[in-house]
Amino acid sequence: MINTFPKHCRSQASRLSHLAIGQLNTFLSPKTLVLLITLALNGSAMAADLSKVVIIKADDFTGTNQAWSNFLEASRAAGVKVSIGVITKSIRENSPVQEWMRAQEKNGDVEFWNHGWDHKRWSTNDFAITEFQGSGLANQREHLMRSQAALRKLLGHDVIALGTPYNGFDLDTAQAMNESPALRLFFTYTTNPKQEAARQRVDARIALLDIVNEAEGTGKPNAAKLAALLARRPPGPVSLEFHPTYFGAPRLAEYRKILADLKVHGYITMLPAQYVAALADLKQGESAKYS
Repeated sequence: MINTFPKHCRSQASRLSHLAIGQLNTFLSPKTLVLLITLALNGSAMAADLSKVVIIKADDFTGTNQAWSNFLEASRAAGVKVSIGVITKSIRENSPVQEWMRAQEKNGDVEFWNHGWDHKRWSTNDFAITEFQGSGLANQREHLMRSQAALRKLLGHDVIALGTPYNGFDLDTAQAMNESPALRLFFTYTTNPKQEAARQRVDARIALLDIVNEAEGTGKPNAAKLAALLARRPPGPVSLEFHPTYFGAPRLAEYRKILADLKVHGYITMLPAQYVAALADLKQGESAKYS
């Protein structure tokens, strides 16, 4: 593994210059702070090299089913941690699904993140609009507040990561995120030129992590194609997006191959909270080095 931090990792760390543990409680609830520190301690040994870090980004959780059980079984069999994006309107409090979610987090290898309130998209005058792109600041602010509040009740702590439906993102999204104090990580396309202005508006406390999609479309991972794509990418942390709800047996087999390939090539999986804590540790180390 590479022993020097790539430029991408250094820039992410600089975005989080005020994420030192002593300052986290300025923004986060005590329960969230405890969760983040616990996850960070569980994964602190992995923080030495962020250039080979992968976050498994599993989208569109609306409830338990066999597909999600198969996904978690495959992930755990490979020793891989996963993050799961929740469409929050779909989950009720005091339900078996809530109990299931809390049980998964207690295992220490699953972390849930905000995947929006309703995941809707529509068109106006032939202009495509999604929940977090083109829908306006008022709508985005309301949906982010509602979804964050719902997840806080469901899980008993704040959620620190956001990934928008259809990966929509505009200036209003940036503003809404900046107003949501618990957020520390945003899954987004970090090289999309159309979103450059919005990326520049995101507060420095929120890290931006690039997304690599499933190679053949939604719910259609392809291990060989993903391996080739990762080989062409410059070193640096990345999130791999999957849609487990659509995994039949062949696609689940491809997912298993992907996890095996990641291990062979020295990749390490982290949860969002572990990654955020590792970035903070990196920044602290750089500050100490030059102080």
